[in-house]
Amino acid sequence: MRSSKVGIARIPEKRDKPPTGRKISTTSKGTVHSAQSQLFDVQDPTYTRKQLKEYRQLFNMFDTDGSGAIGNAELKQAMLSIGIHANEAEIDNVIREVRPS
Repeated sequence: MRSSKVGIARIPEKRDKPPTGRKISTTSKGTVHSAQSQLFDVQDPTYTRKQLKEYRQLFNMFDTDGSGAIGNAELKQAMLSIGIHANEAEIDNVIREVRPS
């Protein structure tokens, strides 16, 4: 099983602040660092501020090491907690699907 992590974007404090447009960076180990480098587009009406806050709280609950990214073991535990039993290959596939190329 590869060790990869998937990050989450930081939610800006003020709704009137525009996103910085910084890119997600990937290390040679395949870890995606986006907690500090990517912002949700606050102009996008797809999600309300309340929904974004709830998603962030859920993400933080599953990011057990507080790294700002969810790794394979954390994802597996998160999936188990909602009743989804996945093997290591399936976890790798999920990480690969959401990691930017």
